Amino acid sequence: NPNSILALSMTDLSIVRKIDLDILPSKIRLNPFNGKMYILNFNRDTNIYVLDMSSGQIVKIIPNLPLEDDHPQY
Repeated sequence: NPNSILALSMTDLSIVRKIDLDILPSKIRLNPFNGKMYILNFNRDTNIYVLDMSSGQIVKIIPNLPLEDDHPQY
């Protein structure tokens, strides 16, 4: 399972840092303003996990709850 985030060296592509996750990420986005990664785990739940890159820890879990008008399938 690809449940790790790797930081690679730009010169020789060696692994500089490895962050193991407890979730299986399906999409990852980096926020350039605060340096945090937002990870979606749609394989198991609909939460958004916020990863602090400096500590390598998930610092916040944002529930992604459906709206009243949303179709149950989506």
